[in-house]
Amino acid sequence: LPQPAPRRGAIPVNATVPAVPAADVPRVLARFDGCSTAKVKVAEKGHSLADDAARVRAVRDAVTQRGDIPILRVDANGGWTVDEAVEAALVGAPVGADPRARLPPV
Repeated sequence: LPQPAPRRGAIPVNATVPAVPAADVPRVLARFDGCSTAKVKVAEKGHSLADDAARVRAVRDAVTQRGDIPILRVDANGGWTVDEAVEAALVGAPVGADPRARLPPV
């Protein structure tokens, strides 16, 4: 039997944002048209928590500006201790939110 014609040429699933300066995030995301989910690399050597937080905010803002609801996954690749990960989550949390409230004890 012949294969049916495809309904679409691509399915946007996930953007991966390397440890680039926040100003470069829009250029990176331009390659992932239609993706509202992004994996953001953090905890790379030579980058500070402030650099990481700025990159995550830039991804969130860029996706939101396109009219999408951003779904962000932060990938530290084991580069943070548990305490550093909690600190990073608190830096990136919306005002009034505490991500620890939903985490089981480690």
